[in-house]
Amino acid sequence: MTRSSSKIYALAALFCGLAVATALCETPDSITLPSAIKMAVKNSAALNAAKQGLAAAQARTSQAKTAWLPDISGTGSYSYLYPLETIPFGGKVFQLYPANNWDFHVGADYLLFDFGKRQKAINLSTIGEQALQTGTGMAAKFVSYQAIVSFESLLSSAQMIAAKQENVANLSQHLDFVKKKLATGSSTEFDVLRSEVDLTNAQTELTNLNNDLAKQQIGFRQLLGLDESAPANCMGAFDSSYHEPAKDSLIEAALKQRTEIDLMNVALKAGQAQLSLARLEMTPALVAHVSAGEKNGYIPNLDQLQFNTVAAAQISVPIFDGRKTHYHIKELEAHLDSLRTILDDLKRTVRTDVLKAIADVKSARENLFEAATNIRLAGESRRIATLQYEAGVIPNLDLLDAENKYTQAKFARVQSEFRYTLSRYALMQVAGFDFVKWADAGAK
Repeated sequence: MTRSSSKIYALAALFCGLAVATALCETPDSITLPSAIKMAVKNSAALNAAKQGLAAAQARTSQAKTAWLPDISGTGSYSYLYPLETIPFGGKVFQLYPANNWDFHVGADYLLFDFGKRQKAINLSTIGEQALQTGTGMAAKFVSYQAIVSFESLLSSAQMIAAKQENVANLSQHLDFVKKKLATGSSTEFDVLRSEVDLTNAQTELTNLNNDLAKQQIGFRQLLGLDESAPANCMGAFDSSYHEPAKDSLIEAALKQRTEIDLMNVALKAGQAQLSLARLEMTPALVAHVSAGEKNGYIPNLDQLQFNTVAAAQISVPIFDGRKTHYHIKELEAHLDSLRTILDDLKRTVRTDVLKAIADVKSARENLFEAATNIRLAGESRRIATLQYEAGVIPNLDLLDAENKYTQAKFARVQSEFRYTLSRYALMQVAGFDFVKWADAGAK
């Protein structure tokens, strides 16, 4: 493992505690985060298309390497000539060539020397293959992060539903209590009516939350390549642990492991290879040709096939191309300068991404503390309001208000945990963390 890899995996352990938060009692009908990532990567149509593109690039590289092999071909021809040229000599007439001409040969052409153009073309194709390999890795990281967001969204929705179910149960119990008080004359019809309205509203909100969860599960199944009827129960929990983000280490890791930077470096290599190849466009090429076979037309028996061989060499020397090569080189040099500028700007962007993600983590952490305080205060307020209502000190509306504020505080707590969890995953993503490798390691 490289030094930078060790650093980023150590940071991952400090920030997320992922193994603890996601490896909770997986059952045959449940899905943990590592298994979700693996399924999403395995079944991603975009990623599979990228892999097929990589296979095509590898085939192109193999095709380029065939330039080191000779071109071998066989030919056969027949021609009939008439009239025939003859020469009278010594009272006889001699044919200069036969009427029926046969020629069968196998020949080979081989490029002996081209100032390295062949190898440079192969190198350029190999770099293109590396670019697609890197692009495939970037696509895998993107898909894995999609799986994380979808997974954590499902956890958030499930907790929101649990909070709303508790709210519905509390309001239902309260309605029963108000009806009992009405029967004793210590409550009014208005109190009952208002309690029923709040209960109905809570049940409607619960229905909407369940519908949102069902739609999220549909998208989750599609992302993971699951059947429409397959269970989509996520097993895991939000992890609220915190460690101060190490800014310098994260920026260093991001600059070394962000796939976008890798792609730009590969693009620079490709541009340099193209420029090197372009500078050889006006260089000579030496080609050898050999062939062997049988043909007729040899004296003294013009019609008899005889074995013969041919050996030849040819050199091609470009002299003038209208300065096309010159301007092509100028174009490639300008393109390289452009790529270097883009790479410098990308490095600044990556640094900014990390700083923004760190700020988001800290902000989300503060919100989490505030939500925890709020839910404690709202819970205590609800407890006191319940006691006071039962003692006849406060009206029904005040108790219902305290109940609703407690439920809102629980919602805020879930949303804060969700935002905090995603902010840490986002920080890991901009730092170049490979969630696919983590999922594979976590499954072992």
